[in-house]
Amino acid sequence: MDNKFTISIAFAIFGMGCRMLVFMMGWDVSVSTQLYFLFLLLAIFFGVKDYFKSNPESNFGKLFKQGAQIGALFSLFVSMFTYVFYRFIDTTFFADQKAERWAQVDKMKMTAEQLTNFQSTMDIIFDPFYHSLITTMVPFMALALTYALIVGGILSKVPFFARNFK
Repeated sequence: MDNKFTISIAFAIFGMGCRMLVFMMGWDVSVSTQLYFLFLLLAIFFGVKDYFKSNPESNFGKLFKQGAQIGALFSLFVSMFTYVFYRFIDTTFFADQKAERWAQVDKMKMTAEQLTNFQSTMDIIFDPFYHSLITTMVPFMALALTYALIVGGILSKVPFFARNFK
């Protein structure tokens, strides 16, 4: 099994476990999101560091590519878990979100056509598939590329790190 796959799945499992813990404890969802961000950074750092140790002649491009691949795998695993989580575990999350929006709509004056458009938009946005793809995978990929850029730049350009990891 490839090392980047192992690192990605290990840190994604840590994040998924923390997400389940946050859900069971009834904490705010933002706690698990921040933990996902931390585990994504750690996965990229340790994966790129491991690659750099075994390939000390690596340049920035190779390190960035390794970090981006690790981030992509992590994002894919977390996105799949997010779909399963909201589809089968926390099945009331989106219904609660819709109810909150409808409570706000009741105070506004809207036509029947506007209400229909509002309902169809909510049905699209508050869907496990949409949430896992658009609001989980895409932002995690953007963050993963940013982290890969930073970690690759540090490991390839800062002499202190380059000396200690060889």
